[in-house]
Amino acid sequence: MKRLLKFSFMTLCMLTQAISVDAGTKINLLWPGYLTIDNVSATEAQWNRIIDAHVPGVCEVMIIANINSGPNYPAEWAEEGKTMYLRVFRRAEEKGVPVVGYVATNYGARSRRDVISDITRWRSWGKAIVGVFLDQQPTDPRYVRLYQSYRKVTLRTFGPSGQVVTNPGTFSPAAAGDLTKYLTTGAERSVADVMVLYNGSGSGAAAFFDAYDSSIWTQHQAAGFVPDRFAVLIHSQPVLENLQKTSDDQIRWAAVTDLTPPNEWGQLPSYFDQEVARVKEINSTAASRYPEGHPAIDYGLETLDSVNLWLEKTAVMRRGVDDDLAEE
Repeated sequence: MKRLLKFSFMTLCMLTQAISVDAGTKINLLWPGYLTIDNVSATEAQWNRIIDAHVPGVCEVMIIANINSGPNYPAEWAEEGKTMYLRVFRRAEEKGVPVVGYVATNYGARSRRDVISDITRWRSWGKAIVGVFLDQQPTDPRYVRLYQSYRKVTLRTFGPSGQVVTNPGTFSPAAAGDLTKYLTTGAERSVADVMVLYNGSGSGAAAFFDAYDSSIWTQHQAAGFVPDRFAVLIHSQPVLENLQKTSDDQIRWAAVTDLTPPNEWGQLPSYFDQEVARVKEINSTAASRYPEGHPAIDYGLETLDSVNLWLEKTAVMRRGVDDDLAEE
C-alpha cells in the first residue's frame, strides 16, 4: 500500500511538472493607481477605466492606491480630490475590484511606528481597501520578523482575509532562497500573499525573464507555491510586450506602461485598452485546465491550481510515506 501511495504521489508530481513548465498561466492586472490629480475629472475617468477593465475570470484587476506616498490626503490639496478618491474607491468596491494601499517601508529602515500608522489609516478610506502594498521590501532575511509584524497589523486591520503585496522589485536565482522566507507555503504565509519580483524598465525586463525560472521555488522546497504569488511591474516599454512572457513564466500579476520615471504610473499608458485586450486574449488560450482525458483528471484534479493545492495539503503525508519506505 505504501509503495502504491508513493507511486501515486510521484506520478502526479511528474505530471504537474511536465505541464507547468510548458503551459502558460492566466494573468491578472496589478495596476499602480498613482495617478496625478492635475484635473480631477480626467483623473477620475482614468480610475474608472482601470476599474472597468476588471472582468472576473477574464481579466481580473487589483489596484495599488497611492494618494501621497501613502494614505494621507494633504490638508492643502483641494477637497474635490479627496471626494474623488472616495467615489472611485466606492465604485471599486461595487465592482468587486480589490484595492491595496501603498505603504513605504524603505527596505526596513523606515520607522515601524510610521509604517503601522500608514497601514491602519488606509482602512479609513472604505471597504474597497482590502490590504496593503509594502513597497521597498528587503531581500535580507534578517528583516523577516519585522515584516511579519506588518502582516499581523494588516490582518488585525482588514480581517483574516487581508491582503499583503510586497515589492522587493528585484530577483536573482541566488536570492530566491532568502525570498522564500518572506513567502512560505500554505495558509500560514510569512509576509506576502503576492510578491513583485521585478519592478523596472522594459529594457531590463529581458534580463529578468532570461534569469527567471518558476521551477526555482521547487528547488527551495516551495512546491506549494502557485502563480498567484508573483508579479511584475514594467515601465518605459514603448511597445506593449512581455505579457506573454509573464504567462509563460507562471507569473500571475502584471502591469506594463510606456511612461518613464519619475512618474511612470502617473497616467495610463497610451496602449492601456490594448493591454487589457491582450490579457483577455492570453487568458482565453492559457492552459490553466488539463485537456480532456489527461491522467490527472482521474484523480479529480482538473486544473494546475488544484494540483498545486493538492500537493500542498498532502506534503506532510508524502514525507511520512517516504520516511516509512526509507525504514523498510
